[in-house]
Amino acid sequence: MTHRSIGEPEVQASGEDHPADVRDVSAPSTDTNEDANEAMMPLDLHVEIQNVPPGDHVVHEGLTAELSAGSGGVVDSVEAPPRAVEPEDFDLSGVGELEVAERAITEPTIEEPVIEEPVIGEDGQFRFGQAGRLQAAPPRTAEQSPEALEHVPDIALDWVDLGFAEVRAVSARGHMHRYLGEVRQDAFAVEATDDYLAIAVADGLGSASHSHVGSSIAARESTRNPQLLEDVVAAAALGTLGLGDLAAVLTHEARGLKVAARDVATTLMLAIVSRSPSADGSYEVVFAQLGDSTAWRRTDTAWSQLGQAEGADEIVSNAVDPLPLHLQAAVWRETFRPGETFALVSDGVGNLLLGNPSFERELARLWAGSAPSLGNLLTIIDASVKSFDDDRTLIGVRFL
Repeated sequence: MTHRSIGEPEVQASGEDHPADVRDVSAPSTDTNEDANEAMMPLDLHVEIQNVPPGDHVVHEGLTAELSAGSGGVVDSVEAPPRAVEPEDFDLSGVGELEVAERAITEPTIEEPVIEEPVIGEDGQFRFGQAGRLQAAPPRTAEQSPEALEHVPDIALDWVDLGFAEVRAVSARGHMHRYLGEVRQDAFAVEATDDYLAIAVADGLGSASHSHVGSSIAARESTRNPQLLEDVVAAAALGTLGLGDLAAVLTHEARGLKVAARDVATTLMLAIVSRSPSADGSYEVVFAQLGDSTAWRRTDTAWSQLGQAEGADEIVSNAVDPLPLHLQAAVWRETFRPGETFALVSDGVGNLLLGNPSFERELARLWAGSAPSLGNLLTIIDASVKSFDDDRTLIGVRFL
């Protein structure tokens, strides 16, 4: 096997002279790239050499090409030492008909993702990119299981936008209960039909072993019992109503748990909102209160406690007289105009509204213009305030 030098115009093979007619088909471009020149990379070179017998080698400045039999003079392998590629390696001027072209080496283009700042909508919800087709707030309440949940989460959230009103609900376990490893004893319920919205807040007594069960049942049953709701609305003119049927449900549950009725003791604050506005556009709300959970009306930067029964001269007593040990609930009626907000709260929030002006102001600001996002509402409700470590629950309703 004879080695041929491409650096000569004539190539010797088997003792005979063979003119080397070398034509390039493809090779790296002669437009050098400094980064590519410095890289240690193999040379991908395809060269067509005519008039050289198969089996001979052609050598040029370290490049060795071998012609295989039947290749038609086309090199099928090129060997190059592992060194940097230099521009002069392809300077083959004066070697007959030789054309060398450098194959373009291109890197894939990777576009960097566009990072946009989130947008806070009028509803207080964060939006990343384009808004989705569906609104974030649900337009109706979800169907719930009739059975009480045994597991009580640390935090409960709910919301619904009903067209005539926006509802936001949050219940957070008190910091002391978290510290002691005790369950959250507050509960709330939100129910809506075509005719009314019913919401309730219940606060299980801390001294009762199963008060979280009692509060859950009281809130749920009071908002789902159509007859009870009708009785409450009818009793608004009287100012009081006995909740004997609800007390019986709680007592029955206590027996099933093999505990005393006082072990499921709970307060109850109930509101029933008519979905049909009055002629002047206002909405009528009937409240029923048993125990120290309370109702509030938002003013510009503060909250005003409700509880003035129709015809009464003083605020209805909110002493802790819980179900099922006590039956009589105070009942009264209020009216609200579009843009106004009221809230039902457990005493964990009510005491803060009475005793911490900063908390009261921030909670009022949160409802200015629209109902807040659940995240923002939770941030305020679950804030750290010295000496206020009880469970905190609030359901707010803003009329549109």
